[in-house]
Amino acid sequence: TEPTQVPTNSPIIEALTEPTQVTKNSLTVEVLTESIQAQTNSPMVEVSTEPTQVPTDSRSTRPSYSPAMEPISNPTISHMPFAPMITPAFSCKRPLDCTSISCQIKCPMYMPRGYYPDLTDCASYCFCTGTEDTSRYETCQHKLYFDPLKWNLARGDIQAHPLSQWMPDRFGQGYLWGSEEGVCNWPSFVNDHRPPGCIIGVFD
Repeated sequence: TEPTQVPTNSPIIEALTEPTQVTKNSLTVEVLTESIQAQTNSPMVEVSTEPTQVPTDSRSTRPSYSPAMEPISNPTISHMPFAPMITPAFSCKRPLDCTSISCQIKCPMYMPRGYYPDLTDCASYCFCTGTEDTSRYETCQHKLYFDPLKWNLARGDIQAHPLSQWMPDRFGQGYLWGSEEGVCNWPSFVNDHRPPGCIIGVFD
């Protein structure tokens, strides 16, 4: 044929209506899939997006985007029991070498300042300074009892009230029975339940 004298906008060669299929390693994707199925003798397994409810020994082929188990709506929180309050090793007792109404003693540094009754003697007590200074063990005279609450009137009087109060926590009532202040008082004025039962007839 003779070449055209004027340039044309038409393609020189007519385009193919069906392009050739691209191959990879001489096998098309379709042929490769058929080959795999032929080797396994079973169709390819479709991967499930839902996780299994029962654990299996086989690993999944792709990661799951859902939890394996349903989360608990109201999880329980376990609390360890609190340790019981332990009474300090200190206890107010007359020193073996104390033969007078007042003797020097040494209270532990963890003992706060206060008055601590001798729980074996209704008339005696320990005064702890709460510092490194010397403390005292003292005994009331003239048949008076040590009164940790400093009651102003005899028991049973409607106007009777304490002028002192117990120390907090393990240093006070029910433990060491310590108080912020104390006084030697008439036995009929003393009104507490510390051992060894210094109130006569209170449990009658």
